[in-house]
Amino acid sequence: VASGILADPRFNLPQSGLYWQVVDLTTNTVYRSRSLWDSELEIDASQLEGGAATTIELAGPDNQRLLATARHLTFTDAGVENSFIAAVAMDRAELAGAVADFTRDLAMALSVLGVALVIAAWAQVTLGLRPLEALRRGVAAIRSGSQNSLEGPLPVEVAPLASEVNDLLAGQENSI
Repeated sequence: VASGILADPRFNLPQSGLYWQVVDLTTNTVYRSRSLWDSELEIDASQLEGGAATTIELAGPDNQRLLATARHLTFTDAGVENSFIAAVAMDRAELAGAVADFTRDLAMALSVLGVALVIAAWAQVTLGLRPLEALRRGVAAIRSGSQNSLEGPLPVEVAPLASEVNDLLAGQENSI
């Protein structure tokens, strides 16, 4: 941010729900986003693990509940150690809205996927069992007496079964 202006303009709008704050622990100087207006984030330094980013809940301006990521930083410059606490926070209500939007979008996508899977399963069963329909018609013709064996072009998938049925019928005819 060479220009000093952050990419998200909400950091400049009072009580916008996005906030940042840096506390210089050496001089007790507080630097904060304009969005905090006259407020400061009350960060308990004991909650922060040495140097690691820590997620904490804070009270924000206008009784907002904030979710913040804060970090305790220490720099040494010319033999002088400087300590800072840096934090970026967001209103939990805005975060909850984003989660709700994502959940709605995910539910819609999963519903569409579920319908597509049901249609695909139906098509697979219908197309997969189609070769058995020709076999069923042939057996019905034998039962009605219009044929003595399974004849005609049968699908490759059921040809071995049709051959066995024809052998069975021929054997039964010979027995009779």
